[in-house]
Amino acid sequence: MMSDLSRSVAIVGVAESDEVGKIENKSNLQFHAEAAYNAINDAGMKPSDIDGIVTAGTSTLNTAEFLGLNKIKYTDSTSVGGSSFEIHIAHAMAAINAGYCETVLVTHGEAGRSARNRPGPNLSDPASQYEIPYGFIGMPINYSMACRRYMHLYGEERTRQALAEIAVSTRKWALKNPKAYMK
Repeated sequence: MMSDLSRSVAIVGVAESDEVGKIENKSNLQFHAEAAYNAINDAGMKPSDIDGIVTAGTSTLNTAEFLGLNKIKYTDSTSVGGSSFEIHIAHAMAAINAGYCETVLVTHGEAGRSARNRPGPNLSDPASQYEIPYGFIGMPINYSMACRRYMHLYGEERTRQALAEIAVSTRKWALKNPKAYMK
């Protein structure tokens, strides 16, 4: 059952950058700005209406400054990998309900598929000493470990069926999105 808090806020604008794919001439912040301005426009708002910003991958303060958001009262840069943005929605809702701010922009911009701003391995992570020499970096490693655990718990056949369902489902949804990377 939903809590009363979840009914007290709404997502009023949603957008993405104008271009996706391998875009050599745009930085992470430029992708942030494009998507953010598109979402603000989708909501029928102005940048001056925003008083909270939540993001991962870049500094919230740098992003706010780049976007020209000068009324920021609340920032959050929680980063937990691919699920950061689900957490960001919960944090934005909590911040609004706590009275820290009234309107929160949750944004992300990434030029990861382009040569510009491509992140390198995290050399401070102890596991890197075992992974980097073999070329194992990034999310495929994390997903493969989760898959291996699932296979251990539920068996190889069930795992193969689940992975097949994921592949078919994601491609089916990708066909509906003209900006999808893999269809």
